[in-house]
Amino acid sequence: MTSIRNVLQRLFFALGLALIPVLTGTMSQAHGLRHVILMIGDGMGFEHLKTAGYVDHQNRLTPPLACFPVQLQMKTGSLGDRNDIPAPGRVTDSAAAATALATGHKTFNGALGMAPDRDGRLRPVINLMEAAEQTGRSTGVVTSVPFSHATPAAFAAHVADREDYGSIARQMLTASGLDVIAGAGHPR
Repeated sequence: MTSIRNVLQRLFFALGLALIPVLTGTMSQAHGLRHVILMIGDGMGFEHLKTAGYVDHQNRLTPPLACFPVQLQMKTGSLGDRNDIPAPGRVTDSAAAATALATGHKTFNGALGMAPDRDGRLRPVINLMEAAEQTGRSTGVVTSVPFSHATPAAFAAHVADREDYGSIARQMLTASGLDVIAGAGHPR
């Protein structure tokens, strides 16, 4: 029987392989692929998809997302809260989880696009959008929440406090290099 650890290792390996062309600038040569769309169901897992299948598809497990050729899941545990001792089992907030997805670095709850250095000070870390921009690709963030919220912002901003909406919006609008930003609502 395959252990969860082995499955997770294979998923991380597959995700890493999928991202190599984006990060190395060889996307157009990798099986003719030119575009990458990363869809995040914030807080959603495979069990949510199964439930949607039961509700919307007469007990068949075939919601549209289940038909995608590649489906990955990753563990995005945080380093805990910045001002206390990290604890196993601590609930990760969406800022730390999205930063892990966007940068490959674990961070403290509340931090966006930043990770601790060897001395524990938060430093900006490069994200997928910045890596794609360095290879001449167009980038964007499209979200159903205000664009300065944690999950979309982790792909374009670098702040220590996820609630610093003004700085997040300024960075995304004037310094990020994003070609498209679309969101909903007012941040406060």
